[in-house]
Amino acid sequence: MIPLLCVLFAAPAFADDEAVEEAPLAIPVGEVERKAKDENVPPTERPAKGSSIGTEGVTAGKLQALRDYQNGYLSIRSESELRGGGAQVVHRGYGPRRYGMHTTTVIHQPLYTTRTWAVYQGPYRLSTPEVYGAIGQHGQQDALDGELARLDRKAQVFNTVGFVGVAATVGGILTQAFAPTAQVEQIGGLTTLGGVGAMLTGFIGGSIPASRASELRHYPSTTFDPRALQRDLDAANERLRTELELSPAEVLRLESSSGRGSRTR
Repeated sequence: MIPLLCVLFAAPAFADDEAVEEAPLAIPVGEVERKAKDENVPPTERPAKGSSIGTEGVTAGKLQALRDYQNGYLSIRSESELRGGGAQVVHRGYGPRRYGMHTTTVIHQPLYTTRTWAVYQGPYRLSTPEVYGAIGQHGQQDALDGELARLDRKAQVFNTVGFVGVAATVGGILTQAFAPTAQVEQIGGLTTLGGVGAMLTGFIGGSIPASRASELRHYPSTTFDPRALQRDLDAANERLRTELELSPAEVLRLESSSGRGSRTR
């Protein structure tokens, strides 16, 4: 009898404990907002989504100065290039249908990816002479332009010899094909042989200065040391900032937002 009474008296206590455990531990959001409105509590001010801090009161002149700095900012960026592949080789012999001049694709090097770097002014890639002009070294720019012009003329002369060799080769083959006599056919053979020699000499000889000119023009790594060049670019950017009358904080914010603060090692 006594155990039964103990159980009956303890049941309400257990019910109260369960009621406490099932009670909500968090106050509904709507209730908090209603109380804040009733008590005239101002809501927390937060910046709007997508807005930038520090753009209040920007004038049209300041905005144009920021755009000019963004378009004139000099930076070093890494690049990836695909190199290798094949080449067309011209030879004389038996082809699929007849004896004569034929072309064959020779894979002299497998394709591979290489890492390099270049200088950009805003979104545009600069050539090596343009880099000299951007950092204010106009003497070196004129010297490099002269060297590139000399290499281009040399490559053009050799390429002219190569095209003359092509014409002589074609003329010699036609002479051999329609020669009325053996003597004329022999002359055509000698003309073809001389044309092939001139063609190979011209195109191979012209490829050397053309390759050197392309390397000097499009790859600043052949001319500049990246660390020394980075210091020159920083000095040029500082001159641009001073000319546009921008503060260091504005320039730092602009470079950070555009993602151009990284440097190539």
